[in-house]
Amino acid sequence: MRLNNQDSQKKALVFACTGAVFAAVMAASLLRGMFFAGEIYPVLTVWLVLCGIFCAWGQAVSALLNDERRDHVLMIHVVNKPALILLGCPLAIFVLYALAGLRGPVSAQETTDELLRWAFYATFALLAYVCAADRQGARLLAAIWHVTGMTLSLSALLAVCAQLKLPYAVAYTAAPE
Repeated sequence: MRLNNQDSQKKALVFACTGAVFAAVMAASLLRGMFFAGEIYPVLTVWLVLCGIFCAWGQAVSALLNDERRDHVLMIHVVNKPALILLGCPLAIFVLYALAGLRGPVSAQETTDELLRWAFYATFALLAYVCAADRQGARLLAAIWHVTGMTLSLSALLAVCAQLKLPYAVAYTAAPE
């Protein structure tokens, strides 16, 4: 089976999205779950720039390869309600934080942090959905989830059993601190 240019561009974009999802999962694992604002600014800057590049790449592929048909190669088809809800909820919360930011928030810094965090969640869900829509992307995504789960489980078990010293691990001790 020979792939034409359209299929190879689409596969390359799916693999790039899968790589971005893998990088985000690893960053979340290494940065204590993306819960601390000081750590997420550099990661989110790179992430949102990558998502912009992927969107531009997808639009360029669609424009170059489908001039005569005027449809999109990389159109994301959401075919069932659960997928629509899963993709729409983070985006809806992002929009609510944006509206709260426009109204004059109580804490501009915290609203900005949450706005960035929910932008990350929404784009992450979208990229994961794009990856899962392709057969090879879905296999890679499943492998990423399994490897991440095994790594987190083993590191937690080793930290509790005192074989691995992690800086932010929860450990049992007799010291009051």
